[in-house]
Amino acid sequence: MQKLQKLTRHTSLEYGIYLRDEIRQNIRNRILRLRELAPSNSNIRLSFKMPFNKIKGILTINSFGKSFKAEADNTDPTVLFDLLEDEIKKQLNKWKSDRFSESHISDASLA
Repeated sequence: MQKLQKLTRHTSLEYGIYLRDEIRQNIRNRILRLRELAPSNSNIRLSFKMPFNKIKGILTINSFGKSFKAEADNTDPTVLFDLLEDEIKKQLNKWKSDRFSESHISDASLA
């Protein structure tokens, strides 16, 4: 069982369960792609734990003034990460949509 893996200075992955190498690598690569969608200088943390019969996952992205969080559970770690990633992407897309619509409103009021 692997405890904590620092992926980058701002990214950590904590697996409280055993994951095959190919699953761990797949999740690692997808986390790096999420970093590109997240606000700059964000901290990303993924945690998998198995308190009962299902794996509980928590994926958080924290930036200055903004936080995104997804929680889910499943028996399959790949399906679990799919759920977490989908929820975080929805939150990031909404944040980007709100952020850019606010900047257009501000720009229009200056004209």
